[in-house]
Amino acid sequence: MGELTGAMHDVLTGAAEPGARFRQANARAQQIPDASNAYCDGPPRRSPDLLAVST
Repeated sequence: MGELTGAMHDVLTGAAEPGARFRQANARAQQIPDASNAYCDGPPRRSPDLLAVST
């Protein structure tokens, strides 16, 4: 399950407060592009490991 999907589940089932849970999910999801950008920026500069986009 994705970070935001998991957060929506937690909110809709009443297990979490919406604002805090979505902030947490957003921060965890943001780590994925941040890590990719850091890898590509190098040094040395590199192409991404994976160019596929998942849904």
